Amino acid sequence: MEQTKITKVQALAQLIKDNGGTANWTTIYQKMGAYYPDLNLAKGEKLSEIAKAGIRGVLYRDCDQGRNIFTKRGDGIFALKRAQ
Repeated sequence: MEQTKITKVQALAQLIKDNGGTANWTTIYQKMGAYYPDLNLAKGEKLSEIAKAGIRGVLYRDCDQGRNIFTKRGDGIFALKRAQ
């Protein structure tokens, strides 16, 4: 049985939801590997700068283009716009 692929948007949304509805960059960077298996991180391995830039791009594009998934709550703090 093949496992369904998850997108970065879906992974970020679930991470933020599981974190109580908001998350800062530190939390996102520390936990993203558990939510997005395509990062292929070994246990305890940290995200590369390229991976971090990709995550930032997803969040900033969504917030800037009003896609109604994420909202910026402060400097480096993100939340879901609506309950998911």
